[in-house]
Amino acid sequence: ILKMNSFLRHLILIGLIYLIGGFLLSIYAQESTNNWEQEYGIEDVSEEDEPDIESEENEIPLLPDWIKGYFYIQHQEYQYRNNNPLNPENKLFDFKTYKKSTLLDIELNPSLTDNLKFYSKDQLRYQKSDLDSNSQHYSQEVYLQWLNDSQSVVVNTGKLKTEWGSGYYWNPVQLLIPNHDENTDTVYEDEGLNMIFIEFSTEPVTTTFILAELDDQYSNQKDRTQTALKIDISMEPWDIALFSHQATNQKLSSALSFSGLITDAFEFHGEWAGTYQRDRDVPVQKSKGVQYPGFYLPGRYDYEEDQRDVLFQQYLIGIQYTFQIDMNIILEYYYSDHGYNQKEWDTIKDGVEEAHQDDAWEKNTSPYTSSQGNPYPGFLKNTMSEIGKGNLRQNYLFLRYDSGEFEENWSFEQILILNIDDQSQIHQSEIDYNWMDELEITGSVNVFKGDTESEFGMNPYQHYFTIKVEYNY
Repeated sequence: ILKMNSFLRHLILIGLIYLIGGFLLSIYAQESTNNWEQEYGIEDVSEEDEPDIESEENEIPLLPDWIKGYFYIQHQEYQYRNNNPLNPENKLFDFKTYKKSTLLDIELNPSLTDNLKFYSKDQLRYQKSDLDSNSQHYSQEVYLQWLNDSQSVVVNTGKLKTEWGSGYYWNPVQLLIPNHDENTDTVYEDEGLNMIFIEFSTEPVTTTFILAELDDQYSNQKDRTQTALKIDISMEPWDIALFSHQATNQKLSSALSFSGLITDAFEFHGEWAGTYQRDRDVPVQKSKGVQYPGFYLPGRYDYEEDQRDVLFQQYLIGIQYTFQIDMNIILEYYYSDHGYNQKEWDTIKDGVEEAHQDDAWEKNTSPYTSSQGNPYPGFLKNTMSEIGKGNLRQNYLFLRYDSGEFEENWSFEQILILNIDDQSQIHQSEIDYNWMDELEITGSVNVFKGDTESEFGMNPYQHYFTIKVEYNY
């Protein structure tokens, strides 16, 4: 309770800081404020005026339109696997059985002058599970934006997040490398990068140039950076984009995306990307198993960086069809050279099997250990880490069905992700209720299916349930 009260005080304090700061910015942005007052008409209001629909729609909101965000409370219940080969006898990992989350998201987007804007997106989050609890505040984006009078030139500087690509579930053309925490092996995909973003628009071509920071995991040079170039060509009903990316000490990467309408209801899209840097380590056999008189010493396995100087390709092909009753279906096929081929996956399975031989994973005496410790549980832990990153194999299918709105504000969504290489699957069912376009209540269930030697069958959880209440302001 004390921790929660402390969090609430922190939450209220942050909210007050943003509100006060926002209104100070509004004083500076006098023209924006005047436009807001004129839009909602706060003058010439008398008691004789009869209320009508138009005047109610022009009611002054609690906050100006450049302050928005959302607040949600979420509860999740997990069922983990008792027979997971990467967690023998449940001794290597402790998995949570529930998680409660509270999040406040605040977006500010005031106009400082006719040509200058400020944008920030901050989040304050509190999480509690049966294993731990924590609170954190972080900024997803904070930047200044300058536009010329015709808005054909845009310059952003600060912390930005780019969202490129035409795919719904996968986006191979997202070539910018996100920051990475080596201690926790966490990739900060939800946070932007410090960059300079310049965009020029001349119909039908839009050109974007980015100069961004590069995490020290990818280069030890002091002046490490990454650059990206995007050329977008819009020719209705088609949109085509070309991409290139260069990071310090890495070869040039390139990509392509397209999307367009075959008919008013039928959309076709696709992406391709080629890079010379593999996005994951590969499993290798360090030593073969040896049969000694009286016992067997299992072979040793580990993960190493892929040093091959070859082009790793990814591509995606997808279709989307929308019915007249607002029902929508999306189907996508995704292939990636970054994923493990059958030979590499067999190496992983062999390494897991060897770690289980004679319970080698829990032995703490010679010859199972060395000066660096016991390598067998290490391989199991590293494999579990790779499982958590997702897209371990090469061929996937994504299918999404969206019912559209029915029964006044209700909607239903069903998602299937199929690993074609080993036939394992993720099933997600979600039902939503929207009230007054501000309050949304969501219930969902995720199920991971597959045998114990498949990607999703090795996922630590069999399934989990989620209930979420979100308020948008």
